[in-house]
Amino acid sequence: MLIDLDLRGKRALVIGGGREAELKALKLVDSGARTTVLARRFTKGIRRLARDGDLRLVRRAPERAAPFILKTRPKVLFISTGGAVLDEGLARAGRDVGSLVCVVDTPELNDFNMPAIARVGSVRVAISTGGKSPAVAKLLRKRVERLILPEDVLQVELQQAVREELRQLGGSPSERRRMVYSIVRDGEVTDLLRQGRLPQARERASLIMKERGRARS
Repeated sequence: MLIDLDLRGKRALVIGGGREAELKALKLVDSGARTTVLARRFTKGIRRLARDGDLRLVRRAPERAAPFILKTRPKVLFISTGGAVLDEGLARAGRDVGSLVCVVDTPELNDFNMPAIARVGSVRVAISTGGKSPAVAKLLRKRVERLILPEDVLQVELQQAVREELRQLGGSPSERRRMVYSIVRDGEVTDLLRQGRLPQARERASLIMKERGRARS
C-alpha cells in the first residue's frame, strides 16, 4: 500500500554516506524533513546539502549509531551501511524507539519501501515494485514523467483554487465533488489550460461554480 507520508518538520536519520544514502537524503530534504546523515565519510552531494543548510552531518562510524538513534528517536530511519549484520542491528534499534525503518537493498527488513517518484511541477507519482526491482521502478518513473502534460500540472494548480472557492460557497461534500469533476471535464477549461492560460481557466471555473450554485438555490 502506497502512502504519502507527511514528514515536514519531522526528524529523519540516514545512516551511511554513499550514493544510495545521498539519494535518500535528497528525497527527505525535498519532503521537508529535519534530516541528519551519519557516516564516516560523505559524498560531495551530501556535503553540498549540508553547506546549504538542508541537512546536518554527524561524522561517526555506523557501528556506533545505535546510541544516536536512541537519543534522537527519528520518525524515519534509512540504513545504507552495506553490512548485513550491522543493518539488522540498526533496524532493530530504530524499531525499539518507534522509527519507521528502510534498509537499502534489504526489503525483508523494511517497514516501507521507497518508491521511485515521478516529478512534474507539483505533481508527484510514486512507482513501487515492493523493493523487488528499483531499476525497473526508475525506468517506469521516466515513462510516467513523459506522460504527464503541462496542462495536467496547471489543472492541479487550478483545483487548489477551486477547492478554496467551493469551501466558501458551502454545499455538501458530494455536491462539491460533483462540481470539481464538472470543472475537470469542462472542454473550455481544458483548452485554456492547454494554452497555458491559467488565470482565464480560473475565471471559467469560477463562472461554472456560480452558475451551478444559482441552479442549486
